[in-house]
Amino acid sequence: MSDSKRPDRLQRQLTRRFSLLMLGLSFALAVGCLFVVRVQLQATAAVLQAAASEKVGLLLDAETSRLSSLARDYGRWDETYRYVERPEPGFVNENFGSSYQGLDVDFTAILGADGRERFRSGWPPRARLPASLRTQLAEQLAEAQRAPASEPRHYLVLFDGMPLLLTAAAVTDTEAERPANGLILMGRFFNQDYLARLSELVGGDLRFVPADAVRPPASWTLAQAVVPLSGDLGGRVLLLEAPVPLGWLPATLVLFAGSLLLCIAVSAWWMRRFLSERVVSRIGRFAELARLRKAGGLSAWPVDGNDEIDALAVAYNALGEEASEARLGLAQLEVTDPLTGVGNRRALERALDDLCAAQPAHASLLLLNLDGFKLVNDSLGHGAGDQLLQEVAYRLRKALEAPATLYRLGSDEFAVMLPACAPQAARAWALRLQAVLGGRFSFSGRQLSFSASAGVAAYRAGLSGADLLRHADLALAGAKARGRGEVAAFDPAMHESVSERMRLEQGLRAAIAAGAITPYFQPVIDAETRRPYALELLARWQFEGRAVSPLTFIRLAEELGLIGELTDALLARALPQFAALRARAPGLKLQFNLSALMLGDRGFADRLLALLLACGVPAEAVSAEVTETAALQEQGDELLGCLVRAGIGLHLDDFGTGYSSMTRLAELPFDTVKLDRSFVVLLGEGDETLARAVHDMATGMGMALIAEGVETEAQFAALSRLGYRRMQGYLFARPMSASALERWLAEDVSRV
Repeated sequence: MSDSKRPDRLQRQLTRRFSLLMLGLSFALAVGCLFVVRVQLQATAAVLQAAASEKVGLLLDAETSRLSSLARDYGRWDETYRYVERPEPGFVNENFGSSYQGLDVDFTAILGADGRERFRSGWPPRARLPASLRTQLAEQLAEAQRAPASEPRHYLVLFDGMPLLLTAAAVTDTEAERPANGLILMGRFFNQDYLARLSELVGGDLRFVPADAVRPPASWTLAQAVVPLSGDLGGRVLLLEAPVPLGWLPATLVLFAGSLLLCIAVSAWWMRRFLSERVVSRIGRFAELARLRKAGGLSAWPVDGNDEIDALAVAYNALGEEASEARLGLAQLEVTDPLTGVGNRRALERALDDLCAAQPAHASLLLLNLDGFKLVNDSLGHGAGDQLLQEVAYRLRKALEAPATLYRLGSDEFAVMLPACAPQAARAWALRLQAVLGGRFSFSGRQLSFSASAGVAAYRAGLSGADLLRHADLALAGAKARGRGEVAAFDPAMHESVSERMRLEQGLRAAIAAGAITPYFQPVIDAETRRPYALELLARWQFEGRAVSPLTFIRLAEELGLIGELTDALLARALPQFAALRARAPGLKLQFNLSALMLGDRGFADRLLALLLACGVPAEAVSAEVTETAALQEQGDELLGCLVRAGIGLHLDDFGTGYSSMTRLAELPFDTVKLDRSFVVLLGEGDETLARAVHDMATGMGMALIAEGVETEAQFAALSRLGYRRMQGYLFARPMSASALERWLAEDVSRV
């Protein structure tokens, strides 16, 4: 096809696609119309249900009031009172004859104080009042004998297979001064005639059906409701069904459909004309200009007006100018971290290559890594993490001096290149920057604090930029292996230690995923009986045939951001075992350690409560232990509050080893203080001052006490003399597996 025919082809394509679009729109609007009708029907049905149900309720209330008035009039009458005492046929003939039948009462009975019938009318042969009703009538009679003026009571019961609305009034004298000597009963059966009369009044169909036989209405045009009734109907309910009025529907559909078709027709005609005149013809012209430009003709499209096509021409003409500017911008973005605006890893690699190529006398590279940053992302979201990284970059850049340069290598790792900087000066810079990051960070009303690990590598002759960066990485890994907030300088021996750490990291990840972290339990003893009061949950890990120190792998899990997963996996294994132990010793409680890095994990409380429910362990049997230092972090208040509100206890662990604000501790919902073992050791040396002070402080604040690390009878005696009633330590039992604990408990039945 020639170029001159292309505009016609485009016009046909646009017209065809627009027609398909209109068809799709018509179908969608038709479906929408049906949906609107359905919603309107449901809304109308709901209104009708409520109105009809309310009307039935009003009719039944009116009937109840009428029966109450009749029963009260007949019950508070000297003649009725004497009749109950001495039944006489004349009273019945005179008062319950033809004139009484006009009162429209289906059921009448007079009961004496002994519960026997003195008179009955409308009572089915061989029918007996339900036992539950007889009991309620006896209670009402007893109350009426104490208070003759008591109001009638109403009952809804199933009598001889038929629902009966019954009113019972006390029989007393006209002034209601003498104790009641019986009850008069008047009732209305819900028979077919009465239900038909009610159905006619409410404009629907009323019937009693079994509750389990109620089904949704088979048609959109039928409203259905269960009328709320209180009474013993043997599982039956009063079902109301009423037709939904549809007088509005045909006119609405016709109007909607006509308006829809008219709009589509006008839109199609106008769109076809617009496409032909304002789009297709001008695009063909631009296509011709583009071919001329390719052949070396015009370099710009003409602008004839101010519509969208003209805007397209202006944009196309500006592309040439923007392309050169974009190339410059891309070159800058290639070496810039988009989040913080500092140099990225590629910029650092280029700068290091240039630095090493110059072979300076002194130069150093410093790497910084935020400790526990992953928990911020997991608990507060990546948006909060990004804001924190921006603030970190701002503080570091503000603290640096030229020619030092800041880079972000990824996630929470930053690099500082220090030209002409000796190793000792680089270490001083590391400490200075750690202090800068040790301050508080404010975010959404929260106060967050962090530490940073630092690795320092010095340039030596012959090193490449990649070598210097690798040395700094090894130094950073060595610093993180020592703990949080450490600084390490590169040493060739770090290659082996880093290899060992990598093996431990991989092993720990695999152990957590496989549930291979073993729960151990150490009993907490009641000092008066030496019986186990609670169990502290501890973690143990066997790696490559050897036991890894809990301090080592717990700290490693915190550095890797795995402490939450480790705690979840440990509790998932420990709680079923604890449930089995608690079945033997119902009073046992469980105490587990909650890392400071988990205090910002909002989902932990929900996961723990779900696990407790699945294992059948009540929340009141579990306590979380938080160290004194961790408790001072405000970001943990929400989680600790959730745990306490759920019934989980809260222990202040290692008390006395941190720097606490007593005002802050008083605000937190702790119920128990654990005395650190270092204070227990002082007791063995004859120094009771600190242990006594902790005891007085805790009891004064209404908290319980547990002494840790009790290993000798002398320590036990001293703690008992000071008033400590709960203790744990090697004197009583070492940490042990669940099976070993079962044997330990079985050795002395008196322990449980």
